[in-house]
Amino acid sequence: MTGTGGGGRSKTNRKDKENEVPPDADPNLWQALLSLEDRLPEDLDVEDAALVVLKRSRRGLHGSLTVVLLQEVSKYNTLLGAVREVLGQLKGALRGLVALSPDLENALECVNNNAVP
Repeated sequence: MTGTGGGGRSKTNRKDKENEVPPDADPNLWQALLSLEDRLPEDLDVEDAALVVLKRSRRGLHGSLTVVLLQEVSKYNTLLGAVREVLGQLKGALRGLVALSPDLENALECVNNNAVP
């Protein structure tokens, strides 16, 4: 039974360490990035949506609206992935691990100004 008591602490400490404000970063900007990351929803389950919400017709076919909605769920998941990637890159840039490209600089300025990039 040894070794089971500290497992959760190291994971928590690592998460706390990842969320620490880098030395040269603006703490308000860093907190804004963390807040955006925390509020970002999980990806939608396309299969779940198809089974539960979007019913098939008696012939087993999806209606045209159903097909469009399934495509929109997929596009939404792609958008969420892109936002997660940019937030990760912005955090990396503030840590000095990623080069700050003009696009990232624009996104960082938008986060700082509470605007949509």
